[in-house]
Amino acid sequence: MAATFLDKLAKRVLDVRSRDGLFINAQAIGPRVSAGIVFVHGFAQCHLSWKRQFQSAFLKDYQLVSYDLRGHGGSVAPAAARYYGDSQLAVGDLEAVLDAAELEKAVLVAWSVGGRIALDHLAAIRSGRIVGVNMVGTALFRYDDQAPGVSAGLLSRMISDDFIDANLASIAFLKSCFHQAPTPDDFEEMLAYNLMIPASVKRLMVGRQCQSPSIAQTISIPMLFTVGRHDRHLTVDAVLRTAKLFRNVGVSIYENAGHAPFFENAARFDAELAAFAGPLLT
Repeated sequence: MAATFLDKLAKRVLDVRSRDGLFINAQAIGPRVSAGIVFVHGFAQCHLSWKRQFQSAFLKDYQLVSYDLRGHGGSVAPAAARYYGDSQLAVGDLEAVLDAAELEKAVLVAWSVGGRIALDHLAAIRSGRIVGVNMVGTALFRYDDQAPGVSAGLLSRMISDDFIDANLASIAFLKSCFHQAPTPDDFEEMLAYNLMIPASVKRLMVGRQCQSPSIAQTISIPMLFTVGRHDRHLTVDAVLRTAKLFRNVGVSIYENAGHAPFFENAARFDAELAAFAGPLLT
Protein backbone atom coordinates (compact mmCIF):
# COMPACT_ATOMS: atom_id res chain seq x y z
CA MET A 1 0.00 0.00 0.00
CA ALA A 2 1.35 3.43 -0.94
CA ALA A 3 2.26 5.78 1.88
CA THR A 4 -0.22 8.54 2.54
CA PHE A 5 0.80 12.14 3.09
CA LEU A 6 0.33 11.60 6.84
CA ASP A 7 2.70 8.64 6.81
CA LYS A 8 5.28 10.86 5.17
CA LEU A 9 4.75 13.40 7.96
CA ALA A 10 5.55 10.77 10.60
CA LYS A 11 2.06 10.60 12.04
CA ARG A 12 1.40 8.96 15.40
CA VAL A 13 -1.58 6.63 15.44
CA LEU A 14 -3.71 7.18 18.54
CA ASP A 15 -5.44 4.29 20.29
CA VAL A 16 -9.01 5.54 20.64
CA ARG A 17 -12.05 3.55 21.74
CA SER A 18 -15.44 5.14 22.24
CA ARG A 19 -17.36 4.69 25.46
CA ASP A 20 -19.54 2.13 23.66
CA GLY A 21 -16.50 0.23 22.40
CA LEU A 22 -16.07 1.49 18.83
CA PHE A 23 -12.71 2.02 17.17
CA ILE A 24 -12.19 5.69 16.30
CA ASN A 25 -9.49 6.38 13.73
CA ALA A 26 -7.24 9.18 15.01
CA GLN A 27 -3.72 10.45 14.45
CA ALA A 28 -1.38 13.24 15.46
CA ILE A 29 1.71 14.98 14.15
CA GLY A 30 4.04 17.54 15.66
CA PRO A 31 5.63 17.85 19.11
CA ARG A 32 4.33 15.44 21.76
CA VAL A 33 3.22 18.03 24.27
CA SER A 34 0.13 18.49 26.43
CA ALA A 35 -1.37 21.19 24.20
CA GLY A 36 -2.59 20.97 20.64
CA ILE A 37 -5.10 21.74 17.91
CA VAL A 38 -7.83 19.16 17.29
CA PHE A 39 -9.70 19.10 13.98
CA VAL A 40 -13.34 17.96 13.71
CA HIS A 41 -14.60 17.38 10.18
CA GLY A 42 -18.11 17.62 8.73
CA PHE A 43 -20.79 15.23 7.48
CA ALA A 44 -19.59 12.53 5.03
CA GLN A 45 -15.97 13.78 5.25
CA CYS A 46 -12.91 12.43 7.09
CA HIS A 47 -9.60 13.54 8.63
CA LEU A 48 -8.17 14.04 5.14
CA SER A 49 -10.30 17.18 4.88
CA TRP A 50 -7.53 18.85 6.89
CA LYS A 51 -4.73 17.74 4.59
CA ARG A 52 -3.51 21.26 3.88
CA GLN A 53 -3.41 22.17 7.57
CA PHE A 54 -1.26 19.13 8.36
CA GLN A 55 1.21 20.23 5.70
CA SER A 56 1.21 23.90 6.72
CA ALA A 57 4.36 25.81 7.62
CA PHE A 58 2.20 28.11 9.79
CA LEU A 59 1.18 25.18 12.02
CA LYS A 60 4.40 23.14 12.09
CA ASP A 61 5.22 24.04 15.69
CA TYR A 62 1.91 22.72 17.06
CA GLN A 63 0.69 19.26 17.86
CA LEU A 64 -2.10 18.64 15.35
CA VAL A 65 -4.71 15.95 15.99
CA SER A 66 -7.36 14.73 13.58
CA TYR A 67 -9.88 11.92 13.72
CA ASP A 68 -12.73 10.38 11.79
CA LEU A 69 -16.19 10.75 13.28
CA ARG A 70 -17.90 7.45 14.01
CA GLY A 71 -19.25 6.01 10.78
CA HIS A 72 -16.79 8.04 8.70
CA GLY A 73 -13.41 7.36 7.11
CA GLY A 74 -11.39 4.74 8.95
CA SER A 75 -13.60 4.68 12.05
CA VAL A 76 -16.03 1.83 12.60
CA ALA A 77 -19.41 2.29 10.89
CA PRO A 78 -21.95 0.00 12.56
CA ALA A 79 -25.33 -0.17 10.83
CA ALA A 80 -27.55 0.26 13.88
CA ALA A 81 -29.39 3.38 15.02
CA ARG A 82 -28.23 3.09 18.64
CA TYR A 83 -24.70 4.07 17.57
CA TYR A 84 -25.76 7.46 16.17
CA GLY A 85 -28.99 8.71 17.70
CA ASP A 86 -27.55 10.21 20.89
CA SER A 87 -25.49 13.36 20.29
CA GLN A 88 -23.57 12.62 23.47
CA LEU A 89 -21.91 9.69 21.72
CA ALA A 90 -20.07 12.12 19.45
CA VAL A 91 -19.16 14.18 22.53
CA GLY A 92 -17.70 11.07 24.12
CA ASP A 93 -15.73 10.25 20.97
CA LEU A 94 -14.14 13.71 20.98
CA GLU A 95 -13.34 13.37 24.66
CA ALA A 96 -11.72 9.98 23.99
CA VAL A 97 -9.54 11.56 21.29
CA LEU A 98 -8.44 14.30 23.69
CA ASP A 99 -7.60 11.63 26.28
CA ALA A 100 -5.65 9.49 23.82
CA ALA A 101 -3.60 12.50 22.71
CA GLU A 102 -3.00 13.33 26.41
CA LEU A 103 -4.06 16.93 25.86
CA GLU A 104 -4.51 19.22 28.83
CA LYS A 105 -5.18 22.22 26.56
CA ALA A 106 -6.83 22.06 23.17
CA VAL A 107 -8.12 24.44 20.53
CA LEU A 108 -10.84 22.86 18.41
CA VAL A 109 -11.24 23.54 14.70
CA ALA A 110 -14.74 22.38 13.83
CA TRP A 111 -16.20 22.39 10.33
CA SER A 112 -19.90 22.42 9.47
CA VAL A 113 -21.67 19.65 11.48
CA GLY A 114 -18.40 19.33 13.41
CA GLY A 115 -19.25 22.72 14.91
CA ARG A 116 -22.34 21.29 16.53
CA ILE A 117 -20.27 18.45 17.98
CA ALA A 118 -17.83 20.99 19.41
CA LEU A 119 -20.70 22.99 20.89
CA ASP A 120 -22.27 19.86 22.37
CA HIS A 121 -18.89 19.09 23.98
CA LEU A 122 -18.63 22.59 25.46
CA ALA A 123 -22.16 22.28 26.85
CA ALA A 124 -21.64 18.82 28.36
CA ILE A 125 -18.05 18.82 29.63
CA ARG A 126 -16.75 21.79 31.56
CA SER A 127 -13.26 20.44 32.18
CA GLY A 128 -11.50 23.62 31.07
CA ARG A 129 -9.17 21.91 28.65
CA ILE A 130 -10.93 23.32 25.57
CA VAL A 131 -9.44 26.81 25.55
CA GLY A 132 -10.78 28.06 22.21
CA VAL A 133 -12.78 27.03 19.16
CA ASN A 134 -12.47 28.00 15.51
CA MET A 135 -15.94 27.36 14.05
CA VAL A 136 -15.72 26.97 10.28
CA GLY A 137 -18.67 27.08 7.90
CA THR A 138 -21.28 26.66 10.62
CA ALA A 139 -24.02 28.84 12.10
CA LEU A 140 -24.59 26.26 14.89
CA PHE A 141 -28.27 27.11 15.36
CA ARG A 142 -31.33 26.90 13.12
CA TYR A 143 -33.03 30.17 12.20
CA ASP A 144 -36.55 29.89 10.82
CA ASP A 145 -36.18 33.04 8.74
CA GLN A 146 -33.06 31.77 6.97
CA ALA A 147 -33.49 29.86 3.71
CA PRO A 148 -32.13 26.30 3.87
CA GLY A 149 -28.76 25.68 2.29
CA VAL A 150 -28.17 23.57 -0.80
CA SER A 151 -27.44 20.51 1.32
CA ALA A 152 -31.07 20.42 2.49
CA GLY A 153 -32.20 19.57 -1.01
CA LEU A 154 -29.48 16.99 -1.57
CA LEU A 155 -29.59 15.16 1.73
CA SER A 156 -32.73 13.13 1.05
CA ARG A 157 -31.12 11.86 -2.15
CA MET A 158 -27.76 11.14 -0.50
CA ILE A 159 -29.42 8.81 2.01
CA SER A 160 -31.80 7.10 -0.43
CA ASP A 161 -31.63 3.44 -1.45
CA ASP A 162 -31.27 4.44 -5.09
CA PHE A 163 -27.54 3.73 -5.37
CA ILE A 164 -26.93 5.74 -8.54
CA ASP A 165 -28.93 8.79 -7.49
CA ALA A 166 -27.39 8.73 -4.00
CA ASN A 167 -23.92 8.83 -5.56
CA LEU A 168 -24.91 11.61 -7.97
CA ALA A 169 -26.26 13.63 -5.04
CA SER A 170 -23.01 13.05 -3.14
CA ILE A 171 -21.05 14.40 -6.11
CA ALA A 172 -23.29 17.47 -6.25
CA PHE A 173 -22.97 17.92 -2.47
CA LEU A 174 -19.19 17.83 -2.63
CA LYS A 175 -19.06 20.29 -5.54
CA SER A 176 -21.31 22.65 -3.60
CA CYS A 177 -18.74 22.89 -0.80
CA PHE A 178 -16.36 24.93 -2.96
CA HIS A 179 -16.40 28.33 -4.61
CA GLN A 180 -12.88 27.69 -5.91
CA ALA A 181 -12.98 24.18 -7.31
CA PRO A 182 -10.35 21.66 -6.14
CA THR A 183 -8.01 20.11 -8.69
CA PRO A 184 -9.31 16.91 -10.31
CA ASP A 185 -6.90 14.84 -8.18
CA ASP A 186 -8.05 16.50 -4.95
CA PHE A 187 -11.70 16.14 -5.92
CA GLU A 188 -11.28 12.44 -6.68
CA GLU A 189 -9.69 11.87 -3.26
CA MET A 190 -12.50 13.77 -1.52
CA LEU A 191 -15.16 11.94 -3.47
CA ALA A 192 -13.65 8.59 -2.51
CA TYR A 193 -14.06 9.21 1.21
CA ASN A 194 -17.47 10.85 0.72
CA LEU A 195 -18.69 7.66 -0.97
CA MET A 196 -17.15 5.30 1.60
CA ILE A 197 -20.18 5.68 3.86
CA PRO A 198 -23.17 3.59 2.76
CA ALA A 199 -26.42 5.51 2.36
CA SER A 200 -27.97 3.23 4.98
CA VAL A 201 -25.42 4.46 7.54
CA LYS A 202 -25.68 8.11 6.46
CA ARG A 203 -29.42 7.81 7.07
CA LEU A 204 -28.77 7.01 10.72
CA MET A 205 -26.67 10.15 11.19
CA VAL A 206 -29.13 12.80 10.08
CA GLY A 207 -31.48 14.81 12.26
CA ARG A 208 -29.10 15.68 15.10
CA GLN A 209 -30.65 18.15 17.51
CA CYS A 210 -29.22 21.66 17.81
CA GLN A 211 -28.38 23.31 21.08
CA SER A 212 -30.51 26.28 22.09
CA PRO A 213 -28.93 29.66 21.28
CA SER A 214 -29.08 30.42 25.01
CA ILE A 215 -26.10 28.09 25.48
CA ALA A 216 -23.87 30.78 23.94
CA GLN A 217 -23.98 33.01 27.01
CA THR A 218 -22.62 30.18 29.18
CA ILE A 219 -19.45 29.94 27.08
CA SER A 220 -16.65 32.40 27.78
CA ILE A 221 -13.69 30.88 25.93
CA PRO A 222 -12.51 32.65 22.76
CA MET A 223 -14.38 31.74 19.59
CA LEU A 224 -13.42 32.49 16.00
CA PHE A 225 -16.05 32.08 13.28
CA THR A 226 -14.69 31.55 9.77
CA VAL A 227 -17.08 31.71 6.82
CA GLY A 228 -16.86 32.00 3.05
CA ARG A 229 -18.87 34.73 1.37
CA HIS A 230 -20.02 32.22 -1.25
CA ASP A 231 -20.97 29.44 1.18
CA ARG A 232 -23.99 27.67 -0.33
CA HIS A 233 -24.78 25.75 2.85
CA LEU A 234 -25.50 28.75 5.06
CA THR A 235 -25.54 32.53 4.95
CA VAL A 236 -22.97 34.94 6.26
CA ASP A 237 -25.84 36.72 8.03
CA ALA A 238 -26.66 33.55 9.99
CA VAL A 239 -23.03 33.22 11.10
CA LEU A 240 -22.90 36.88 12.15
CA ARG A 241 -26.14 36.45 14.10
CA THR A 242 -24.69 33.44 15.92
CA ALA A 243 -21.37 35.14 16.60
CA LYS A 244 -23.12 38.04 18.35
CA LEU A 245 -24.50 35.59 20.91
CA PHE A 246 -21.06 34.70 22.29
CA ARG A 247 -19.07 36.77 24.75
CA ASN A 248 -15.55 36.48 23.37
CA VAL A 249 -15.75 36.20 19.60
CA GLY A 250 -14.16 37.16 16.31
CA VAL A 251 -15.36 36.68 12.74
CA SER A 252 -13.31 36.19 9.59
CA ILE A 253 -15.10 36.39 6.23
CA TYR A 254 -13.41 34.99 3.12
CA GLU A 255 -14.62 36.93 0.10
CA ASN A 256 -13.50 34.34 -2.46
CA ALA A 257 -14.38 31.09 -0.70
CA GLY A 258 -17.36 28.79 -0.20
CA HIS A 259 -18.06 26.21 2.49
CA ALA A 260 -14.41 25.14 2.82
CA PRO A 261 -12.25 28.27 3.35
CA PHE A 262 -9.57 26.16 5.06
CA PHE A 263 -9.01 24.43 1.73
CA GLU A 264 -9.80 27.23 -0.71
CA ASN A 265 -7.49 29.74 1.00
CA ALA A 266 -5.36 27.53 3.21
CA ALA A 267 -2.48 29.98 3.67
CA ARG A 268 -4.73 32.68 5.12
CA PHE A 269 -6.69 30.17 7.17
CA ASP A 270 -3.58 28.58 8.65
CA ALA A 271 -2.04 31.95 9.51
CA GLU A 272 -5.26 33.04 11.25
CA LEU A 273 -5.53 29.75 13.08
CA ALA A 274 -1.94 30.02 14.32
CA ALA A 275 -2.57 33.59 15.49
CA PHE A 276 -5.77 32.51 17.27
CA ALA A 277 -4.47 29.28 18.83
CA GLY A 278 -0.91 30.29 19.70
CA PRO A 279 -1.63 32.53 22.70
CA LEU A 280 -4.22 30.06 24.01
CA LEU A 281 -1.91 27.06 23.99
CA THR A 282 1.11 28.59 25.68
